[in-house]
Amino acid sequence: MMLKVTNPFDKKLNYNAQMYIVGNTKWFPTSIIPIEPHLLNYETWNDVIITLILGNWRFEK
Repeated sequence: MMLKVTNPFDKKLNYNAQMYIVGNTKWFPTSIIPIEPHLLNYETWNDVIITLILGNWRFEK
C-alpha cells in the first residue's frame, strides 16, 4: 500500500496516522516521516490497509 502526501507550505509538515489492516481487529499507530517544505513524500506499507486515518496535522518549528 502507498500514500502520497504533498506539502505546498513554507514549513515542515507533520501528522499522525493510524491504520486498520486485514487480519487485525483494532486500530494501531504507524510511523510517518515529516514532509519538508514544497516537497512530497511517499509512505509505503507491506500490509493490506482497509482504512488509514490521518490527523493532528501540524507545522514543525
